[in-house]
Amino acid sequence: MYTGIVKVNTTNTDLKPETQEGLISDRSQLKPEDFEISELMALNTERGVVLNWKPVNITDIKYKIYRGKEPLDSLERLQKATFLGESIKPYFLDTDPIPDEPVYYGVSVYDIQTNKEYSDLKFRKSYISHTYKKPVIDYQYLEYLPDSLIAYQVNKNTIQLFWVDAGPNVKFYKVYRYDRPISNDRLLERAKYLGNAQSGSIGFIDKDLEPGRYFYAVFPVISSNQELKVFYANRTYTTFGIIIHGKPEKKKEEHRELQTESEGINTNIKNIIIRVENKNNVRITWDYNTENANKIKILIYRSPIQIRKYEDLKENSTYLGEFPLVAGVYVDRNLEKGSYYYNFIEYNTETNEITAFYYLKKPIEVLMDSQQSLNQEKKELLENKEKELEKKQEQEQKDFDQKQEEQEIVTS
Repeated sequence: MYTGIVKVNTTNTDLKPETQEGLISDRSQLKPEDFEISELMALNTERGVVLNWKPVNITDIKYKIYRGKEPLDSLERLQKATFLGESIKPYFLDTDPIPDEPVYYGVSVYDIQTNKEYSDLKFRKSYISHTYKKPVIDYQYLEYLPDSLIAYQVNKNTIQLFWVDAGPNVKFYKVYRYDRPISNDRLLERAKYLGNAQSGSIGFIDKDLEPGRYFYAVFPVISSNQELKVFYANRTYTTFGIIIHGKPEKKKEEHRELQTESEGINTNIKNIIIRVENKNNVRITWDYNTENANKIKILIYRSPIQIRKYEDLKENSTYLGEFPLVAGVYVDRNLEKGSYYYNFIEYNTETNEITAFYYLKKPIEVLMDSQQSLNQEKKELLENKEKELEKKQEQEQKDFDQKQEEQEIVTS
């Protein structure tokens, strides 16, 4: 294992004291209706149905998600419905939706302090009707679209966007923000334009946010200066809302460096090994936690300097690719002579959340560039051929001498 790898804690554990701001912990004055969600909405994506809702501003609660063929307007019908799972955040992904058939989705609130579930759901507020139709991508746009668009909360009032760049056909990207998924032209008209991100960049930072729920859209502008306003979940718009609870500080503060992970926090990557092979290739291998293996993907970046902050990646690194956690290996080939640092980002494909960020303490040294390596390989190949030729000539001479001796014996 390469011991110079550090994992930075990106979970909400370091934000916990801040995210409690604005939340109610005292139950004495609360009414049952205070434990009801609102603004439940559903989005069809390639991976399933994404549910978002306006959260309940109470501490120590979780959400229970149901799906049924009947309206979820009574406890009896709720008990007959399919229980899909729980979430501590105001969104959920149904990975196995029923296609082309109207169903009802509902979300109840469970109070962890009192062990009570508030299951009196209201139509178009805490339960809705929805039909899943899997989106179909128009392949004429595919070469222009970013991929794996994700948003996560870096600190109290900052959200970071990441995506996989579409390539040289895109001049730059326009970035928008709204309080609900920007999934059509009508919602885009209401969204706020935030600015541009250059082609080749891997993200965008939105700072000093007020309390609220935020969704984003990223649209490519191509060589003809046309903005492609096409709506594809997790490609051009985010599907999970990021909640900001506390107000930004009035005084301007420098963004703190993320702290390294403390003992006991779960990680999905295990035993990363990085080594130089064949003189100018770097082989990266890793083991992994099998519990979440199919949900986690790895983004790998290479840079000439050490990078410890997310936001520094877009300007100082080269994006190498996105890989399934279960791949377990990547080879960075044909490198020039020099020192290289690597960063690894792991994220959950179901929730679009960053789960870990890694950086190297010490660089990997490549002592021979690709041309030198090629010349060395040619030299070694020529030397081997010369040796083979010498051996062949020696063997032919031996065979000739042996035949001469045999002829002399016969003649005599």
